[in-house]
Amino acid sequence: MDNENKQKQEDKELDAIRTIMKALSPLGQIQQKSALDYVAKRFSINTNLENTFENQGSFDKGKEVNNVNSSNDEVIKDIRALKEDKSPKSAIQMAVLVAYYLSKIVKSEDKMDSIGITEIERYFDQANYPRIKNPSVLLSDTKKAGYFESAERGRYKLNPVGYNLAAYNMGSGSSKISKSDKKRFTK
Repeated sequence: MDNENKQKQEDKELDAIRTIMKALSPLGQIQQKSALDYVAKRFSINTNLENTFENQGSFDKGKEVNNVNSSNDEVIKDIRALKEDKSPKSAIQMAVLVAYYLSKIVKSEDKMDSIGITEIERYFDQANYPRIKNPSVLLSDTKKAGYFESAERGRYKLNPVGYNLAAYNMGSGSSKISKSDKKRFTK
């Protein structure tokens, strides 16, 4: 009976591995690492995936840095430059950029895991992006759109979907603001 339970557990583990591999296979290395990091964090798994990948020879840390920075993040020094590079088309996208900027780009002593009203107001102004009438509604709407998750009361942090939007799915477009978004701005 003990061997039978052990075999069933091993079968479940292999099924989980196959499922994970199937889900990750269409993604690039950076997206694979991002997904694995998120799942490990979500399940409180204390593992150093980077070293595991490096030891197996399937993860090239130098390549990751080059790919992540291919949108000029390595030379971006401020939120205005990031806004110009990424050309957000809505206030929601701009909120995602603020969270991305503060969690991934600024110097380590200035990094923030979550943002709130203060950061929206400060960094929208610094980026020369139109002021928002109600930043708390914008933060909530950005969460409802699937780009943030709640941190603590009134604060939100970037989730993997928001990270991917900012890192890979914005840029090289016009910075026209959508008509439906104009109602968010103050005059």
